[in-house]
Amino acid sequence: MNRLFISAFLLLLMPLTLAAQMKVVEESAKRTPEWVNAAVEDYLIVSVSGKTMEEARQKALNEVTEQIIRAVANNVSVTQMNTMSEENVNGKIESKDVYTYLSKSQSANLPFLKGISMSKAEEIYWEKLRDKKTKEERIDYWVKYPFPSYELEDLIAEFEKLDAGKVRQYEALKAELPQVSSVEQIGRNIDALESLADYFFDDVRRGEAESLKQSYEALYGALTVTGELLSDGEYRCYILLEGRPVSISAKPKVTSNCASALDVTPDDGAFIVTYDSSDCLDDEENYVDIVFRVAGKKLSKRHYFSTTGESSFSVMPEGRLYLAADSVDGRTIHNVTLRMTVNNIGGTPFGLKSVELTLPDIPTPLVFDDIDKVYEAKGTIQIKMVAEGSFDVPEVRSSSFTFAQGAMVLVNPETGAMERVRIYLPYETNWDKR
Repeated sequence: MNRLFISAFLLLLMPLTLAAQMKVVEESAKRTPEWVNAAVEDYLIVSVSGKTMEEARQKALNEVTEQIIRAVANNVSVTQMNTMSEENVNGKIESKDVYTYLSKSQSANLPFLKGISMSKAEEIYWEKLRDKKTKEERIDYWVKYPFPSYELEDLIAEFEKLDAGKVRQYEALKAELPQVSSVEQIGRNIDALESLADYFFDDVRRGEAESLKQSYEALYGALTVTGELLSDGEYRCYILLEGRPVSISAKPKVTSNCASALDVTPDDGAFIVTYDSSDCLDDEENYVDIVFRVAGKKLSKRHYFSTTGESSFSVMPEGRLYLAADSVDGRTIHNVTLRMTVNNIGGTPFGLKSVELTLPDIPTPLVFDDIDKVYEAKGTIQIKMVAEGSFDVPEVRSSSFTFAQGAMVLVNPETGAMERVRIYLPYETNWDKR
């Protein structure tokens, strides 16, 4: 006989041989129901095996859940953001993405999966089988679970409602980014975006959520501390985000090199720092250090004062920086002009000696030095300066949400004392538009 024919014959014979080894020793009904291993309209028919009755029952419940998930995943049409157009497949998200998400999240008791229970099964049939040789036993378990079309429609609608709510939440967080009003709001929104990134089952929306989260995290770097002298021994400090005040609930820690009786009182999102300077000497440098803890990092301000009650200048950069190159030659720019807004909060005259900026666009810092100009006006002041030279820039900026960081050196025109003020602001350039 042909060897190939013999092999094929043996393969066909194996299931029969295995079946002959198993004997039904107990069953839930004398006759096998007609629905077993059949397709029945408006029902799910599942078949599983387990070593024990409890294991088989649990496997059956899991299989019912999986089939419902698969049915929902194959029929949903989720709410989309504009950026998802490239990922659409006939106007829908790939069902495998939805299925994967639902399968991973079923343990979290999603609303539309909570009602699945074996108590809803219309019929159950089982058989206990024993291996004639090894005497090992198993349970074959069948379930007839009602699942009418209207129930599937309800589950799909419930999922689409949940998905649309997640998209609305994302859009709300995106709209809040330029309007953050408190330090705590940054942390709350980062937590919310982490949750959304875990929820979004497609790469595009997950990427959008993670990118927005990074933009919120960058706000921590844009926070600065400033303040104003209210009276002798009384200083009001607050936090700025890109030059505008934002509130914070956590009190700062204050220390001084000479002042005593230090105290901090909340004041509508800001804080009043009071101190006794009677032990401070007029011919020495006197100061109070104000330190906030934000996202595990220090955010500080050193308030200088004299025993006569006069405060050092309080000048803060704010708004957006505008940088323009005189000319652009391929990937090289020449002679960059900076327009910057500063707020002379206390109105004390100050000199501006230099500004140094580091931009993601340029590998070397931009240095604007030898300015040596005195400003006396209180409030908002526009400053213009030029960094001469040539600088290489990349063809495309790596991110649309970037900050320039650096410092400006201020000079007290009366004493010659210098103070560095940190700069961390968003910026625009004319070479991005070439």
